[in-house]
Amino acid sequence: MTQTPEPGLPPGAFRAAAKAVVNHLRLFRADAAVFAFGSYSAGGFLAPAPGFDPLAGALVTLASANFCYSFNAWTDRASDAINKPGRPIPSGQVSAGGALRYSLALFALSLVYPFLITRDPERLFWYLLIPFLGLFYSARPFRLKNRPPFSVLTVAAGLTIPFILGYADRGGGSELNGFFLAVFLFCTALVGLKDIEDERGDTVVGERNLYHMFGLRLLDASLVGLAFTLALSWLLPMPLKLSLFMTGQCAATAACILLHRLRPLNRARLYRRVIKTVIVVGTVFWSVILREALLVAAAGWLGIGA
Repeated sequence: MTQTPEPGLPPGAFRAAAKAVVNHLRLFRADAAVFAFGSYSAGGFLAPAPGFDPLAGALVTLASANFCYSFNAWTDRASDAINKPGRPIPSGQVSAGGALRYSLALFALSLVYPFLITRDPERLFWYLLIPFLGLFYSARPFRLKNRPPFSVLTVAAGLTIPFILGYADRGGGSELNGFFLAVFLFCTALVGLKDIEDERGDTVVGERNLYHMFGLRLLDASLVGLAFTLALSWLLPMPLKLSLFMTGQCAATAACILLHRLRPLNRARLYRRVIKTVIVVGTVFWSVILREALLVAAAGWLGIGA
C-alpha cells in the first residue's frame, strides 16, 4: 500500500531558504557591518549615560546601513561583474530583481523603525538621513557616486552618523561635536581609496573613478587629509582620550597608505587593509573605553561615591 507523503516543506527547503537569506545578507559587506555596529556602540559608551541599545544598533546596521550597501550592490552590478565577479549578484547567487526588492524592503524599514525608537526631531533627522544618503549616492538621476566630491562626502557622512546616533540615543548633546567633525574628516580622507580596487570595472561601464582620474595623487590627497584631521583633533574641543584616539587612527592609516605609496604593493587591496587597520586600532581603544564605562556603571550600581 502506497503511503501518502506527509504535508509540509519539501526536502531541503529549509536549507535552501537559509542559503538564500545568507546570500542576500552578503550584499552587505561584513567589514561595513562591523564598522556600523561598532560605531553606534562606541558612541553610546562615550555618552553621559554610558551604554547602548542593542536593538537600535542592530536596526541601524541591518536596516539603514544594509540598505545603503545592498542598493549600491544592485546599482553597481555591471561594474561588479568585472571587479568582483564572486559577489552575490554577478555570481548568480542573488538575482538582480531579488536584490532590488530586498533593498526596497530595507529602505521602507529604515523609514519606519526610527519612529518606534524616538520622537526627538534631531535624532529622527539622523536616523532618516542614512537611507536617503544611500539612495542619493546610488540611484539615478542623482547618482552622487559620479559627482565628486559629493561622492566622498556622502559616504563619509554615512559612516559618521551611526557614531552620532549611538551618542545621542544615550543622552549626549553637542559636547562632542568637535570629535564627530574629526571622525567625518577622517572618513573623508579615506573613502576615496576604495576606487582603486574598482578602477577597471568603473572605467569599462563609464562610471567616474577617482583613482583613474588622479592616480597616485589620490593617495597623496588622503595623506594630506589625515594630517589635517590629526592637527584638528588637537585644536577642536574634545577630551584628551579622543584626541589620542584620532592621533592613533590617523598615524596607523597614514603608515599603511604611505607604505603602498612608496613600495610596489598590491594597491587594489589598500582600502581593505586600511579598513582592517581602523577596526584593529578602534577595537583596542574602545576596549579601554568599555572597561571605563563598565567601572562607572558598576560604581553607580553599588553606590560607590554617592
